[in-house]
Formats: sequence, structure tokens, C-alpha cells
Amino acid sequence: METIANVEPVAVCARVMQIFFGSFIYIYLIAKLVGPDNKLAWFRKRKKYTFFNRRGIFGEDINFG
Repeated sequence: METIANVEPVAVCARVMQIFFGSFIYIYLIAKLVGPDNKLAWFRKRKKYTFFNRRGIFGEDINFG
């Protein structure tokens, strides 16, 4: 545990941000490869949207269920 204490907080934050954005891009690419027709066949679409389950700008593109 001593070695992790010597890591700069900025380096840790940068790595977490890289992993977050990399994961988002990976999920987005998989969603595009699967296609909207297959997603409709595999997953059910919400019928009622409220404030709490509203989607953002990429909401329906990366929605898997």
C-alpha cells in the first residue's frame, strides 16, 4: 500500500477519466454495431418517460434495456 500513496492525485484522476471515456466509446460502438433493429428485437423500449428516467443526447443510442 505504500506505493499507492506515492501516486499523484492528478494521475489517478486522469486514469479514471480515461477509463470512463474509453468505456463510453466502447459501449457506443457496440450499440452502433448491434443496430437499432436488433436492439428492438432483444430489448423492450420504455413506454413512459418521467423526469428520473429521461434520456440524454445519447440516450436511445446506447440504451440496452
